Amino acid sequence: MSLKVQCSLAECDDLIRVGSRFDGGYLVCKKDLDQSNCLLSFGIGDDFNFESEYSRLHPKSTIHSYDFSVNLLTFIVKMLGSFPRLFLGRITIVEFFSRVSLPLKYLYFFQRKSIHFKERLTNPVVTKIDVSVSKVFSRVNSQKIYLKIDIEGSEYEILEEVLKYSDRIIGFAIEFHEINFLQEKFRLAIAQISKSFVIVHVHGNNYGYRSEGNGVSDVLELTFSKKGTHPNAVKELNTPIIGLDNPNNRRLPDHSFSIIS
Repeated sequence: MSLKVQCSLAECDDLIRVGSRFDGGYLVCKKDLDQSNCLLSFGIGDDFNFESEYSRLHPKSTIHSYDFSVNLLTFIVKMLGSFPRLFLGRITIVEFFSRVSLPLKYLYFFQRKSIHFKERLTNPVVTKIDVSVSKVFSRVNSQKIYLKIDIEGSEYEILEEVLKYSDRIIGFAIEFHEINFLQEKFRLAIAQISKSFVIVHVHGNNYGYRSEGNGVSDVLELTFSKKGTHPNAVKELNTPIIGLDNPNNRRLPDHSFSIIS
């Protein structure tokens, strides 16, 4: 079971997991993170563990997070929903206390560590809540930016604009959606990225289905590094990596397949 892409693959020998243990965590190259002094996070949902851990690893770095769909109320609702879930045995006591503390964690983190822009990153800009890629990059004075992109399908709309700032980007983790349905868009996106970056990790999100044709996940998490950063080019990357990768949905087995250049 494999997926062939028109992009160079490279071996990263210092992959680390950043963010949640399951859904919301990404494997990234530690060297890339260490070289960065700014994180631009597009899409946080109800999980900002990736941003929190980046802050812990790089406390002096700038962090700008973008998501119009969440605010303090989101985390209050999640906290309140944890009470019946604990009573019904659907979450552990550890998970319960973690959810109960979410509103305070949100307030602390986005007041002291990161700026939460309640805006929708899109192209073109249409409404008052929309923000352009150029505006996002103009807000940070950094030439060493790391990106996290998880915006539920809108990655295809903004990617061309984002790549105009490739010279300022160290690397990035991105989640691509509906790749089996949007094959042309996905392959075009990979071809555009390959001009400046190489794939160093792939993981299938097992919340999505698998293609009957090639067994590849319909939702892919890909990690990219700048060309020339990793000297060991490879023809194939396999997933999952035991000990580092975890299934997004912990109740289902992880998706196993290969990506081939």
